Amino acid sequence: AILNGNGYPNVANEVKEYFLRNFSANIDVVGCRNVDSRKFIYKQSLIVLKHNQPEKLDFIMKLTNIPYRIFAFDEEAIEEIQIILGKDYLEYFPK
Repeated sequence: AILNGNGYPNVANEVKEYFLRNFSANIDVVGCRNVDSRKFIYKQSLIVLKHNQPEKLDFIMKLTNIPYRIFAFDEEAIEEIQIILGKDYLEYFPK
């Protein structure tokens, strides 16, 4: 899933389209949405690992070049990985 954590309008959808254009054979985007609007505080984009699958984390980190990651395991989460877009998102997902 792709989450907008910076408050800029429509960036989660833009990055979803970026993935579909460039990596549609390798990635399934199961959702894109804003984080809670009170939490539009992310300066840096980061990857959140929801399922304990470090090989998928490595794959996404190499694919996106996002160096920041956190572990927030929730085996009931639909998505295995979340990408939270910070104010620096254009460094990783150019238009």
